[in-house]
Amino acid sequence: MSSRDAMIDAVTLRQILLERYSKGEARRLYKHIRRLDTLLEKKVLARYGKERSVILGKEVERISQEMLTLYGADLLKSLEAFSVKEAKFAENLLLETTTATVVASTSKKALSKAIKMRPMELLIDGQLESVTVAQATKRFSASQSKRIGQIIKDGRTTGKTRQQVVKEVSALVSTRTKHQAEALVRTLTNHMSSVSMDEAFAGNEAITDGWQWVSTLDSRTSLTCAGLDLQKFKPKDNQSKPPIHYGCRSKWIAVVKPEYDLGSDADGTRAAKQYKDKFEPASSKLSYSGWLKRQDASIQNEVLGTTRAKLFRSGKISLGRFTDKTGKVLTLNQLEARNSMSFK
Repeated sequence: MSSRDAMIDAVTLRQILLERYSKGEARRLYKHIRRLDTLLEKKVLARYGKERSVILGKEVERISQEMLTLYGADLLKSLEAFSVKEAKFAENLLLETTTATVVASTSKKALSKAIKMRPMELLIDGQLESVTVAQATKRFSASQSKRIGQIIKDGRTTGKTRQQVVKEVSALVSTRTKHQAEALVRTLTNHMSSVSMDEAFAGNEAITDGWQWVSTLDSRTSLTCAGLDLQKFKPKDNQSKPPIHYGCRSKWIAVVKPEYDLGSDADGTRAAKQYKDKFEPASSKLSYSGWLKRQDASIQNEVLGTTRAKLFRSGKISLGRFTDKTGKVLTLNQLEARNSMSFK
């Protein structure tokens, strides 16, 4: 098995384990969400209708922000310890998938600085933004608390009862806030993993020569990540490593220099979600585009949308042409303007 195939094997398995880890972290951190729900219920029941809704709304917003900030701080504390393990995984990855007999150890000081300061390059509402982990957690707590406070402010003007407002606040906290909190955990876990690998490989540039994108082969993968699957990049290319959007599950591997490659042509494997939501082994040379071509029309429609799926099945437009250079998904009008002949 070549170094490339061995690495894809390893990071694919690692990503499955990371998903399990992030789900466990989300469950552990849910205690903050439950406590917030309880505190807000008590506060609204005690004071709604007895004072101005604007004042109560601000108080509810303050409580929400405090609790959700605790959520973010608890998450970051656990991820700092997690990053050390990920850096060690990356070091072992180089030892086990290349002919190198020794690799440089990751600087703990540099790693600590990197996980705090290095931003994620995320597509947010169609725009590429640089966001540090601290900024991401701060945005999360601020946006969610504002939504919760607004329910109180709107309740009086729309004539809602105390019980109706409590029910609406609880529904928001237990659904949207919870789901976005889980997406934050997945995104920051993947970012910490990516930064840790980057720091580990940075000290071993004699062994590596660029990097390669590895997406998850299932219908939940974004069109942006699908189009980037198995593409290779050099540092000068200025291509952001995963995660590229909230909830991103893509990984990356180092491209190994020929003199350090294991050299075997034996085919490796990567996990692909095929039937009944189960992962099955697929060739490590199989790209997301190749995997999608094997799926039935319903899966293709789910991933691409009906119109894009028809174009994809016709072979007129390749998967990578559904996005621009930044990874932003093109609208159908933009797509038609760029590929007018394919639409006729």
